[in-house]
Amino acid sequence: MKRRYRVVRGEVVLGYVGFDDQWPCEPFEPTGAFYKVKALFDKEHELGRLAGEVDEKMDAERFEQLMSEADAIMDEIIAPGIRFEALEKILCSFDCDQLSIFEGRVCWR
Repeated sequence: MKRRYRVVRGEVVLGYVGFDDQWPCEPFEPTGAFYKVKALFDKEHELGRLAGEVDEKMDAERFEQLMSEADAIMDEIIAPGIRFEALEKILCSFDCDQLSIFEGRVCWR
C-alpha cells in the first residue's frame, strides 16, 4: 500500500491511510498504538450498524438511543484531536472531526 497520510490522534500515530480508489473509504495500515483504542472504533461502528437496522424498522426511540451512544463514542475518539499528516507533497495535512476505522478501512470528515 502506498501511504498517503499519517493518522495522528493527540500525539499518537494510529496508522497510515493508503489509496485504492475503492468504496467505502480508504485502506488503513494500523500501528501498534491503534490496538490500544481499537475497541472504541469497533464499538462506534457496531452502534452505527445497529442504528441502521433499527431505523429500517422505524423504532425511532431505539434509533435515537443508539445514535446518541455512537455520538458519545465518537466524541471520545476525537477528543484528543485527529490530524491527517500528508506524506506526499501534492496533498495537504488537515484536522478532522469524525474518524471511523473498521474492517481495515478508514473514513473521515
